[in-house]
Amino acid sequence: MRYCSTRGQVNNKSFEEILFNNFTSNGGMFMPESVPNVDSKTLQQWSKLSYVEMCKTISRLFISEEEIPTADLNGIITAAFTNVFDHEEIIPVQKVVGDVHVAELWHGPTLAFKDLALTCVTQFIEYFNKKNSCHVTALVATSGDTGSSAIESVRSFKNIDIICLFPKGACSNVQELQMTTILDENVHVFSAEGNSDDLDIVLQSILKKPDLVKKYNLCTINSGNWARIMIQIVHYFYVYFQVCNNPGDKVHIIVPTGAMGNVTAGCIAYLMGLPIKITCTTNINDTVHRAITHGEYCPKQASITIAPAMDIQVPSNFERVIFLFSGAKEVQEFLSSYEKNGKSEVPQEARKKMSAVLSSHSVSHEEMVNIMKQSWLEWKYLIDPHTATGMHFACNKNSVENASCCGHVVLSTAHMDKFLETLAMLNIPHQPSEKVQHLSEKPTKFKELRKGENWREIILNTIFAIDENYKNLS
Repeated sequence: MRYCSTRGQVNNKSFEEILFNNFTSNGGMFMPESVPNVDSKTLQQWSKLSYVEMCKTISRLFISEEEIPTADLNGIITAAFTNVFDHEEIIPVQKVVGDVHVAELWHGPTLAFKDLALTCVTQFIEYFNKKNSCHVTALVATSGDTGSSAIESVRSFKNIDIICLFPKGACSNVQELQMTTILDENVHVFSAEGNSDDLDIVLQSILKKPDLVKKYNLCTINSGNWARIMIQIVHYFYVYFQVCNNPGDKVHIIVPTGAMGNVTAGCIAYLMGLPIKITCTTNINDTVHRAITHGEYCPKQASITIAPAMDIQVPSNFERVIFLFSGAKEVQEFLSSYEKNGKSEVPQEARKKMSAVLSSHSVSHEEMVNIMKQSWLEWKYLIDPHTATGMHFACNKNSVENASCCGHVVLSTAHMDKFLETLAMLNIPHQPSEKVQHLSEKPTKFKELRKGENWREIILNTIFAIDENYKNLS
């Protein structure tokens, strides 16, 4: 498998190249040059695989044997999941009410679905670091969960430093403490007086400079990194087989949506041949919903809500989705219009093809709160605010539209432990797990990025210091 830019011109790149160079020279994002086809016979065979076995199988389709031999690839995936997740199935699927299931993607070390991919991504990075005797600095901007997951996944690797930015006051207390209580020398955390989109702009201004990326061995393990998308494809297949007894029948998967990395993975699974329908659910930060439903991409100012991973108005992976359903030319035209006008129309061809698999739904604060209460009071099942957007749709879905689906699955993206303030607000009783119980008692380490300061310069100076330190130790 080789990789190309969503904006054209750049192609024939290896997995290793795109693992470390997440944006193309023309500012695009990397995608596979072709999507593997999975026929009905293969679907039947895959239905018996464990999650880890499926992860090895699907990764093999996107990484050549020459780059990572099968024995090494299997070892990487095995290491990523050994003694890391607290459930033997990795992703248990619970039937909550009627034909609505919930896939619990949050049994990893930081209680978020990001753990599924990031445990693998950092193993891939370390594999090539050892092979090439090099050091990497990973840059991450987070709206909540990615930061702690990325930090946890790299902290044991001395050949990887991480710089993590989070928006001050926008994350839950637990989310923030999961980042700021990590004292390891290779972890550099910044609390910024801005929103998630502001942080993305700063990091992309660095990561889209090939000279800087090459000189200082920079990468990102945000969803801009293709390897994260690749691993997220796996849970669509795995969850499908947990719900569908007859491979070939259609399953409806409901995806709480932020930057659209998870949705991109679902679209690829669909194009590979997985019989699914996907509904993206958002909170009031509904750029994705308006783009899919009305065809207009028009980001507004992001609002802070109780679902911080959704407090995004510029979903960075949307151009990947457009690329999948049209092509590089359409991506270029779409982006050109957006840069000129601050808004853009979703290309007609892309919208037509997307409609076969994608729909969307936006949920208000009141609707999120009400479904969280209902889930606990009626079904004794705790859900976090992000999962609540999916549950709201699942429990109010149009039965005619979805009659052809044999099951409906909400992807639950985070554990309720991460949102204790919301539980308290709703008077829902809950005993926090040991993973978060004593976080507030731990010392913290982080720096602040204040309004008016040159954030880009501060981050660059941190990169320079990391590089100098690595050279002195070598």
